[in-house]
Amino acid sequence: MRIILKISDIINGIRCWLHPHNVITISRLPKTWVDRDKLMFHAMFQILVDFIELEQPFAPASFKGKRFTSKKAMVAEIKKMSSPEFIRSRIHGDVSADVRARIVGEVLNSVDVYTEMFKLYEWYKNKEYEYEYRLDLDLESRIADQERHEVQCSKMLERVLAIRKHLWT
Repeated sequence: MRIILKISDIINGIRCWLHPHNVITISRLPKTWVDRDKLMFHAMFQILVDFIELEQPFAPASFKGKRFTSKKAMVAEIKKMSSPEFIRSRIHGDVSADVRARIVGEVLNSVDVYTEMFKLYEWYKNKEYEYEYRLDLDLESRIADQERHEVQCSKMLERVLAIRKHLWT
């Protein structure tokens, strides 16, 4: 039995060496040099994307693929989580009104967090972080518009940071 465990540990070590779990592959960035502020921005969003697509908190139980990317199905799963039937399914046995209220509150809070996750995921996947230069603006207005866009991107990054403790399945 010890030999089998030792062999299993060695195989797992090799597997982790070949495919490390602590490496973030950022699909939206080139493999060349990237300034650190951009790298940090995309790394945080890539972690969110990988969580949603690989750990699949919104995937139907019947899904069997590697990456789950159907936004329409994700929205349907989130809506299902807030349905009275789903909430009732979380209440087991005869419980007091206090316990029932706590469970309902926890489920609805989870739905709020999942909704936030999905909104951030969708914003990033739609490349809304990319600034669209507006030629109809004068230089001063264009600079102000770029600054507003940068502030929005920073706020989205803060929102990802705020939900980080919920990125586990």
